[in-house]
Amino acid sequence: MFLMGRMAVIVLLTTASAAHAYIGPGAGLSALGSVLALLGAAFLLIVGFVWYPLKRLSAWLKGKSAGRVTASPEPPAAIQVISSSESDAPIPAPNEPRQS
Repeated sequence: MFLMGRMAVIVLLTTASAAHAYIGPGAGLSALGSVLALLGAAFLLIVGFVWYPLKRLSAWLKGKSAGRVTASPEPPAAIQVISSSESDAPIPAPNEPRQS
């Protein structure tokens, strides 16, 4: 009995008939656009998480093997270098104006 039930399910699943349905060009183009967007997102995921860090690593290794220093000799713009004449002046509070 169980074998006949399994056979019936297999026969019904493998003998599909035509649906006689129409999918218009709007739905087809929407589906195509969705597939292309999914493929593009997957490609950018691979580039962002795999290829770009490997590229940066290889550039770093090339710079290290050539004996170059990759660090910038200048401090970032957010760091202000104080000259020796200003070093004795007190540092104003954030809401106090700076005295000239």
